[in-house]
Amino acid sequence: MAILRLIARKHKLEGSTDAEQNKVAVLEQQVLDYFTAFITFVHKQGSTEEEKAAFLTELAGQLEALSKFLGANNFAVGSQFTYVDAWFYEYIHHLETTEITKASVSKYANLTSYLKRVEALPQLAEYLKKVNA
Repeated sequence: MAILRLIARKHKLEGSTDAEQNKVAVLEQQVLDYFTAFITFVHKQGSTEEEKAAFLTELAGQLEALSKFLGANNFAVGSQFTYVDAWFYEYIHHLETTEITKASVSKYANLTSYLKRVEALPQLAEYLKKVNA
């Protein structure tokens, strides 16, 4: 994470105000925790139905919190893309494309709109076009 933050600082992708930088730091750590739990769950062999239900219940609360955090912002902490948007996008994208979790994401219009906004960024759109060709 330290290298990512250094690169973000160099390219002015860590928020333009102290308040935005604090929000970026909070979201970075929250997404790290959520993503770690998601990856652990997905790669665990032989999850019981009770474990799946518990994970999905916990995920619902996480998505509710992330949806409220994002609000009507274009990007994670406002109108400008920050490095945490890449991390946030990756997490939500994985949820949206994983069979057991995709229905959970679709309940939040602002999260699905956020995915589309990030994917429409010119450099990312170009990259995704090449990768998905």
